[in-house]
Amino acid sequence: MLAIDLHHINFAKQRIFGPRSKTDKSGNGQYGYISITTINLIDKWLTRTGIAEPLL
Repeated sequence: MLAIDLHHINFAKQRIFGPRSKTDKSGNGQYGYISITTINLIDKWLTRTGIAEPLL
């Protein structure tokens, strides 16, 4: 499980920041890579739904 907001996604650098997760014992969060395919799908979904700033 991971809770993220839109501002945790860096579309230009294809990175996502997970500020907290079930397995993050230190509580520092973690950065991860997002493929260009996933970036495009998220962007398309956001455009179609009109979502601007929610939890994903």
